[in-house]
Amino acid sequence: MLRLTSLIAMLAAFFVGLPRVVAMPVSETGSRAPADYAIPRQLRYSFTLRNTTARPITKVEFLTLAPVPRTSHQWLEKLTATHPYRVSRDSLGNELLRFEFETLPPYASRIISITADLKMAERGTEASGGDVARFTRPERYIESSDPRVSEIARAVRDPSALRTVRQAYDWVAANVQPSDYVPDDRGALYLLEQRRGDCTEFAYLVAALSRANQVPARPMGGYMLHGNSIVGPADYHNWAEVLVDGRWLIVDAHQKSFAEHETDYVAMRIISTEPAEDAPAVGFNRYEIRTPGVDVSMN
Repeated sequence: MLRLTSLIAMLAAFFVGLPRVVAMPVSETGSRAPADYAIPRQLRYSFTLRNTTARPITKVEFLTLAPVPRTSHQWLEKLTATHPYRVSRDSLGNELLRFEFETLPPYASRIISITADLKMAERGTEASGGDVARFTRPERYIESSDPRVSEIARAVRDPSALRTVRQAYDWVAANVQPSDYVPDDRGALYLLEQRRGDCTEFAYLVAALSRANQVPARPMGGYMLHGNSIVGPADYHNWAEVLVDGRWLIVDAHQKSFAEHETDYVAMRIISTEPAEDAPAVGFNRYEIRTPGVDVSMN
């Protein structure tokens, strides 16, 4: 899992100069999914905000992610929340929801529930638009230019991009072991050296080996659903998407799944670990409360 670290300062930087912040109603209906997106999925998640003090707290601000509206595998048709929100979208395609409460009485609670109705594509649709080149460059935790990563990348390289990615996936699945959740991001190089890590490091290493071979790859964060699901904090997961022949493939070495069960993966975030002017704050994971005296938990 990605970690919730130093978020208040980074989120403050994120909201400076955003290109689009639009007030939204409680229920937002998007465009109808194309025919390729034929499998319905409903994702539900909720949070409890609590005033932990004996005084009223004003201007309460809470932020969380919506499912990514459009990917090769998912299409968000409708988003419903129990409270009004504002939404900001970045150039990666991520959407951040911002809830505001004028006053939260002493020791009072508010429950925010969100329901996302999606359509999933059984086979990834063709990628369109976006800066694909950004997903071929090294960045923090995706050390694709490091000689130790490059050595493994050369060993799995093939004239076919698909076989290159498959061999990178096979190498990771065979040579590193899953660990329990680790509270800090450590990156691809760490996993390569230690041969043990959680799903975040697996995603970073698959992305690094792919990028070292000039195959675009990006870590993703979200949930694995088996049908319609209510998700909690322990359900969050990371995997990689790799661009081959114009389509993003889901590559999850941690779960030993190569372009399989792709309709079970609901992306909440396309991950970049490098700051960008219009991208969500580096390190932002699932949610954040920006008001002292208010605690938040995912239900």
